[in-house]
Amino acid sequence: MGIKLYIAAATSVALTAMFFYKLITHRRMFRNLPGPPHHWLFGHLPIMGKIAASLPPDANPQAYAHYIRKEYKLGEFFYLDLWPLTESQLVCCDPEIAAYITQVKNFDKGAMISKFMEPLVGKKSVVALNGAEWKMVRRVLNPGFATSALQQHIPNIINDACIFAGILEEHAKKGDVFPMEEHVARVIINIMCRVALDIDCKAQTEDHPLTAGIRMQADLQPVALLARYLPDPNPYRRWLRARNTKRINKLIVNIVQDRINKPETVTADGKKIKKHHFVDLALEAFNEQSGDGKVTGISPQFLEMMTSQIKSVIFAGHDSSANTVCYVFHELSRHPKILAKVRAEHDEILGTDIDKAADIMKANPALLNKMDYTLAVIKETLRKWPPIAGSYRFGSKEHPLSHNGNTYPTYPFACYVNDYAIMRSEEVFPEPLAFKPERFLVPDDHPLAVPKNAWRPFEKGPRFCVGEAMALIQTKVLLVMVLRKFDISVAYEHPGPEMEGERMYQTLHVTAKPKDSMPARVSFRK
Repeated sequence: MGIKLYIAAATSVALTAMFFYKLITHRRMFRNLPGPPHHWLFGHLPIMGKIAASLPPDANPQAYAHYIRKEYKLGEFFYLDLWPLTESQLVCCDPEIAAYITQVKNFDKGAMISKFMEPLVGKKSVVALNGAEWKMVRRVLNPGFATSALQQHIPNIINDACIFAGILEEHAKKGDVFPMEEHVARVIINIMCRVALDIDCKAQTEDHPLTAGIRMQADLQPVALLARYLPDPNPYRRWLRARNTKRINKLIVNIVQDRINKPETVTADGKKIKKHHFVDLALEAFNEQSGDGKVTGISPQFLEMMTSQIKSVIFAGHDSSANTVCYVFHELSRHPKILAKVRAEHDEILGTDIDKAADIMKANPALLNKMDYTLAVIKETLRKWPPIAGSYRFGSKEHPLSHNGNTYPTYPFACYVNDYAIMRSEEVFPEPLAFKPERFLVPDDHPLAVPKNAWRPFEKGPRFCVGEAMALIQTKVLLVMVLRKFDISVAYEHPGPEMEGERMYQTLHVTAKPKDSMPARVSFRK
């Protein structure tokens, strides 16, 4: 018994000594690095706690670095010592440093992304892979999001947008308050299922097993700040996620197999119609890479890879775009002159008969490319309200950061390119809290012009979001079908917390969602 107690005590002492050795070694790394005040024992964890306490409890943590920078008057980058809670970070708040990390050197994606996204999209998602595996998957995805492929989907996107407009019409008649984000997410998830799998989930009026499962998986993600760094303490929730993942995976495999085995469509004169849906083009690209250039059919490797990619496309595609559409509605309701300009542009391009807009766009989808002011409004919304926090990358021993004649390490830090901080920086965007679509329309030498590498909601470099063009198309279509018919306003019925005077601030629900799903009221345009 005495020997066992001695061994236990010796082990405890050894572990404690190892912990404090690592603690001291780690804290010493920050002695000469730029950052907020550093505590010898707790690092920067008290700073994070202070900033979190100054904001609403459900505020999205993507804003923390921005407020730390403002509070302590930090420069273009700084370091945060967050050990042992998570990896310590090199936080980038400057476009050129961001370009160095993501474009010039293209550092690998960090482990935090994989850890956070795996329950939603699986281990093989393009958002988390690195190296040769990422390159292969990206080549498989690219054809499905090429301009030629996306053009084929515009008529169906318009059909879904018409259904959405009809749902808003019913709310306008009732004059009720409803969660706008929920309705927008449903129309966009239906669009994404059409594009990816050629299925109509009827998600705007029904709960299809696939779309319901994907949204349930998001609801099962814990939203507390510490959940980003620590294992989920709720075993029942972990079990529900695992069970739901199996159901979603099985549904996707069955849908993919049915889609691929579906006979090719043949015209009246016997010509085969080329398939243009995401899964068809991905199979063709996959087989060309892994075989002799001939499409040979479905392999288990393809099904495994595509399951993660389809979940990524549907989830990321609908969730981030739904947030953006809501914030466009919100900003336009607060800026009637800008709304009037958008409506005037739609009248000029599509004619003043609103009921004919859908048919006109179907006949000539290229008209969407002429909506420069509408696009500027979308881009300014994405600048001010980015749905994704930024990009986490692994630092590199071989590639330190050179700045103002000094050299700073990128390794062993998680290099966090914080888009929120960059796109709300006064040094980068004059009057960052103001809503000014003209930023994206003025010449490069204008004071408002967007600096190179500064607009980053879809990231930049080799790993830019493959769905950028798709997101912009579906957002434009929804705005065309809605803005000239309805007036939309935020309708929080009770006072509540604000951020910088903003009631509809961004919360954490996987992506940066509008507070309380944007309670809204719709009325017919006056």
